[in-house]
Amino acid sequence: MTQNPPQPWERQKGERSKAFKLFTLYRDLGPIRSVEKVRELWEQEYNQELSRAMVERYCTNNNWVSRAEAYDDHLDSLGLQEREDDILEMNKRQGDAYKDFQDEIQKIMQKEKSADTLSPNKLNDLTRAFERAAKGERLAKGEVTDRQESNGVKRVKISGKLDKPEIRAGLTELISKMSGEGWGGD
Repeated sequence: MTQNPPQPWERQKGERSKAFKLFTLYRDLGPIRSVEKVRELWEQEYNQELSRAMVERYCTNNNWVSRAEAYDDHLDSLGLQEREDDILEMNKRQGDAYKDFQDEIQKIMQKEKSADTLSPNKLNDLTRAFERAAKGERLAKGEVTDRQESNGVKRVKISGKLDKPEIRAGLTELISKMSGEGWGGD
């Protein structure tokens, strides 16, 4: 069975314990990463001096910069996926709640109508509430809530070889006819 190579932010084949520990200090510093900060952390944690030049050699020889950037990208990707999952779950929950609200409004309308107690004002209020719930459901599901009709007018820029007056006049007339009745304009 073939084993996948380690991710750049994981311990690399042949990487010694000290080299990997130094890298993890660097990797986990995030946007404040520096060789000097790694040196300071090492000395604090292990009470052992380490020269800046030594840490720089570890950094260069073990590709810390590119490995840490790969780790940053990995964390960002995980965070994005988590946020997207949360948004999808929220949209589903809200869409379901709006749908339930619409169902309840319909039940109230049917009950009031059956009891002959549905006044014009109450009908108006329930209708508005239903429309809001329907709009909320559409929004939660990523659908448009308002549609605007086009007036059928299309603008066309004519340039190049079509810029002769007689061709322009013919095209303008054709476009005018196409946007008028009978042509099924936009």
